Amino acid sequence: MQAQTGRRLTVGITAHELDTLKLATITLTRRESSRLLELLDAPPPRNEKFVQAQARYQRTKADAGPAI
Repeated sequence: MQAQTGRRLTVGITAHELDTLKLATITLTRRESSRLLELLDAPPPRNEKFVQAQARYQRTKADAGPAI
């Protein structure tokens, strides 16, 4: 059963699950963290290949019709 206090969620996990979570953790320096947040706030302009790929995807998606 999950207990929630404030905004923190507390759950029971196995040692294997904890090891997996630790392996998946990415540690960033203060400089890297700042750069990541800057990029999220103001991403760089998209390059031409990205714009072309996005247009191709939108056309393919429109041609496929609605999902059932």
